[in-house]
Amino acid sequence: MPCSGGRRTTVVLVLSVRGRITKEEEDALCTLQILFGATILDYLFVLFTGGDELDSDNQTLESYLAECPDFLKDIFSLCGHRKVLFYNRTKDEDQKNRQIQQLLDHVAAIGIRNGGKPFTERMHHKIKEETMRHRKEVKEAEARFLAREIEQVKKKLNEEHEHKMREMANMVEEVIGNAWQEQQRLKRVIEYLGQRKSCNIM
Repeated sequence: MPCSGGRRTTVVLVLSVRGRITKEEEDALCTLQILFGATILDYLFVLFTGGDELDSDNQTLESYLAECPDFLKDIFSLCGHRKVLFYNRTKDEDQKNRQIQQLLDHVAAIGIRNGGKPFTERMHHKIKEETMRHRKEVKEAEARFLAREIEQVKKKLNEEHEHKMREMANMVEEVIGNAWQEQQRLKRVIEYLGQRKSCNIM
């Protein structure tokens, strides 16, 4: 709920007394605590809707809350039992005004209690720190990825180079082998011709 300047000084948790507290509502409150920390409870009050149904069932808000889950009882204890019950279908203007005034009184009391400092201001630094941390991790991951890519390219080039060198070595070895064989063949031819020449002279 905003105050002057649009700053958020109050968190209103809206619950209906028409049914029991759902797992989704419990998870939503847990998410708030995870996002904003335990200090979010300093800014919280609970707005119950459906007071008409309680009257129809001859039930009070206190009796309803006596059967609420333990986690909600803990929340009430930690947030100073701040709560308002709204009658959605009431035609009584005085009752409507009292409901609104109770809500505004809670907002004012919470603002005074927290020195008018919005809870979002506390989160601003956390969000900024988290954003910077995330960016740093992304850059480090990119650097690691780039280094890994470079290493992979170097490895591939080295493997290709070694393969080419082996091919060239095999080619040289083959050429040398062929040359040696040719040399041996010529040597045998020369020796043969030399032997024939000697025979003719004799």
